[in-house]
Amino acid sequence: MDKRLDLQELARKIDISAVRTDVTLEELTDVAEMAKRWRFICAFTMPCFTQHLAELLRDTPEVALGGVVGFPSGAETTQTKVHIARELLSMGCDELDMVINVGALKSGSYDLVERDIRSVVEAAD
Repeated sequence: MDKRLDLQELARKIDISAVRTDVTLEELTDVAEMAKRWRFICAFTMPCFTQHLAELLRDTPEVALGGVVGFPSGAETTQTKVHIARELLSMGCDELDMVINVGALKSGSYDLVERDIRSVVEAAD
């Protein structure tokens, strides 16, 4: 049995992202064009550009809109992450990627990490 994927099947397994802090609108437009051309499963950008990416992908419903919570450090307060998650969902995000509080994890504060994750998951419903 041949288990190789064709290019279209492979593209449906790939997220494309523009989540660097120095991404320009021109780069974001390029990412959106690639997502539309190849029909990637999801496209992400930083929260400040999420609405713009939503507009760029408006006519391509098969490409999901992704939002990032806590990028890049994960060090925001839980309430800040909850607010961002809700805001991103209100902008039309279909998927959220969250950075956990790495400092808390490395410190062994597992309850804090769990509460952080649980709060964002509950906010995202």
